[in-house]
Amino acid sequence: MLGHVVQHTVCAREPSSTSIRDLGQSLGADSKPFKMGSTMSVTMQANQASPSGGGLKAVVSEPLPTPIEPEQFWAAVEETCLHRKALIFEKSYEGKTLPDGRFLCVSTFALSGVGNVPTYTVLQIDRAQNVCISRSFGTDSSLRCCITTSYLKLHTKPCCIEWWCDSHASRQAGPFVQTSFLDILGKMGSKAGTKPDQPSIFMPGKLSVVTEPITDCKVTAETFLDWSQQRLEKDKAEKQPDGGYLETVKSWILPTTYQLHYHDKSKNLIVTKDFGGDKSMDPRSLKSTSYSKPHTVNGKFIIEIWSETPELERLCGNAEKDAADHFLPTVLKTLAKASK
Repeated sequence: MLGHVVQHTVCAREPSSTSIRDLGQSLGADSKPFKMGSTMSVTMQANQASPSGGGLKAVVSEPLPTPIEPEQFWAAVEETCLHRKALIFEKSYEGKTLPDGRFLCVSTFALSGVGNVPTYTVLQIDRAQNVCISRSFGTDSSLRCCITTSYLKLHTKPCCIEWWCDSHASRQAGPFVQTSFLDILGKMGSKAGTKPDQPSIFMPGKLSVVTEPITDCKVTAETFLDWSQQRLEKDKAEKQPDGGYLETVKSWILPTTYQLHYHDKSKNLIVTKDFGGDKSMDPRSLKSTSYSKPHTVNGKFIIEIWSETPELERLCGNAEKDAADHFLPTVLKTLAKASK
């Protein structure tokens, strides 16, 4: 899968990737075309001038020491999509060819408190343009709501790889949002259940994750925002000049991320902006904005949660570099094994 799932994960933090070896060699004048059975790795760099020109930016590899023939490269991408093994953080993976020649990639993740959740990506190779376009639909098996589009382009003069992503505006209320809120319920001291893709109470016609009635803790719909502020202060979140709280979220297995929380008491609403690994909180690093809205319904305290992804073009920062680092080693390994 080329793009990130909703994401995070999009809403709950997306599984991160591991970096590949640093090669750091320049393309030699006497380099020969890549042969099956060879070994190769690439060094990808974020926010570089695009080899395509036009003043664009992209994640770009250093020139490859051994040029790759485009047909070999795209054959390896196809083989990877169809037959690769599950990558880190994936429970399972399955790829198949669609009737129109595109490839459907299904990655399943085991989400704590939710279970096994499949995510869907459709990949299309345009050999005439030497580019692979990958559209991530998150958990939408109908393939109607595209969350991100990733682009993988092979250049031949010099031989290098280019990568960038577009983020599409969408509302998310599925299992990844659901699992991300379980930690908050736990901190509240509640074991209330949650259901994804439920009719929104706050915004009729939309979908949200909705909790079951919360009856096993002291927090109420009226005190939820106060409790959240107290929780952030206790966890040493940094109070910002605009009244927000910057929370540094650390994990023993996932990379550190930065979330900015705002408490809108006029609407009784918590707004959380997730900037991934970018502590500077550059607007183009925004991964998602999540909303937590407490309600009292028939005398019972419940919370609805949803997340929205932004419309951003030509993303090529460290998160996109990580996505490239996550996928490309498998393609290069496939190239190396093809003739064995």
